[in-house]
Amino acid sequence: MPIKCAVIVALDPVLVRIETKLESLGQWHHAQSLRHRAATWRGKTRELHAWVQTLIEIDIQLREVVQRETFLRDQVRILTTKGEMRPTTTEERAQLGAWEEELGGLSKDYWQQERQMYAVESRCPGGPFLGGFFSYRRQQMWFLTEWMTADCAGRGGCCGRGCGCCKRPRSTTRARRFKHCTAMCGCYDTYSRGLLKGYI
Repeated sequence: MPIKCAVIVALDPVLVRIETKLESLGQWHHAQSLRHRAATWRGKTRELHAWVQTLIEIDIQLREVVQRETFLRDQVRILTTKGEMRPTTTEERAQLGAWEEELGGLSKDYWQQERQMYAVESRCPGGPFLGGFFSYRRQQMWFLTEWMTADCAGRGGCCGRGCGCCKRPRSTTRARRFKHCTAMCGCYDTYSRGLLKGYI
């Protein structure tokens, strides 16, 4: 183990006390900065980046499932409400059947991706990075950081339109119901169709 890394590992208890003190004083960003430096000094940046990349990819897949599921449930509710006022057509009944089938598949996808997420989170590299990761997740609405909001807006998501989707729960049943838009967001879909109206 390189000397610098060995020193950082030996200093872990001291660093943890300093980070905890900084957080208690409301200096969360400074505590996170210290954790980041300590994790970088350990020389495992490649491992950390690979872990974060995997986590982000699974998180995006989970968001897509939740947002598509929410959109489909809304469509089913709208069509079912129409059906209470007048008889449904053959086409509408076929559409309802297709949506229900897709919802069943999405439920399975969500279950599988939740298991994957758990497996990846349990392999989080230890030390200051682990502390930083869980500290980040303890922050209320942690996903509304400036850079994540800018990323959502830059991708054409709801943060660029002010509709507030990203601040509201996407689902009443899923644990991972908050977070930013994907192409599966119903608002995103409606907005995109409005933009393309004159072109197709």
